Amino acid sequence: MPKDRSKRSMPFKNTRIFVAITKTTAPLTPRERWLKKCYLDDSLKSPGTARQEVDQALRLIWGLQNLTKQEIYCDLVLRAAGPAWQNQHRTYFKEKSLVLMEAQHFFLSFTNRNSGRPNQNLINTNHKEFIKWVIGKPKYDSADKSEENLLAEAIYQLLVKGSLKGFYFRKHKEDNTMVKEKLQKNCKQSLSFVQLVQGEMFQQNAQLPMSWCFFEYSVVKESNIPVLFVQIEEDVSNANIHIAFNKWYEEFANRASIKLTRTPFYKPTLIDENREKINGLGKQVMQALDGIYKGVPN
Repeated sequence: MPKDRSKRSMPFKNTRIFVAITKTTAPLTPRERWLKKCYLDDSLKSPGTARQEVDQALRLIWGLQNLTKQEIYCDLVLRAAGPAWQNQHRTYFKEKSLVLMEAQHFFLSFTNRNSGRPNQNLINTNHKEFIKWVIGKPKYDSADKSEENLLAEAIYQLLVKGSLKGFYFRKHKEDNTMVKEKLQKNCKQSLSFVQLVQGEMFQQNAQLPMSWCFFEYSVVKESNIPVLFVQIEEDVSNANIHIAFNKWYEEFANRASIKLTRTPFYKPTLIDENREKINGLGKQVMQALDGIYKGVPN
């Protein structure tokens, strides 16, 4: 087995799991012995409660960020420590470790709709300086500002720079069936759902019969994934709301959402203000991951 050069400090320490793995009589495969040597041998100390062990085991599963290692480690934990846990702890660990193996921090939902085509999308005009500050002037100048929502790309870049992993689907130009499958899969694999809100999202468009934003929102609501709204227009009124979107709009309207300030002109204070708001959004995204750890049964 080749040496793992990406070894990092692991958060899982000081629990009976490590003692149990070391003392287990079950023969370990070469891969298991390698994983044990990489991550466990220096951490054999005092035992903890079952809740602490499940919490820290899940943290390590997420920290490994490698499916092969995650699968090996899950098996090691269940064989070594699982028998001493209550059934509720084993069930929670099995379910949430599977979630974490496939998970990403967030799904970014937004619309490229532009009723003023071929003119520039007003989102790109109203947030021009903030977008340029994030993605750079050359990229802003060369982009198709009529077809693309560049603010979505800027927000995605800031979240990823904050060490978050997310899904961002720039354009829906593939076959609708393929798009649905891709969006549905990534919605369900996300720990939180970030939606950039514009009034046009809640209106029916005869030329665009499929509302992808509503489709994405519906998937995450069915999956009980936390929804985080970011208002990117000055005013999102309830005028012309399509009847099918009433509940969706009401949830947005009744929530304390993040609201970005327009930056059509260069004002460093406003750019910094928006940057801090996105940093705050990143912290809210992280809370979804923390919720998995906090949800371990006592």
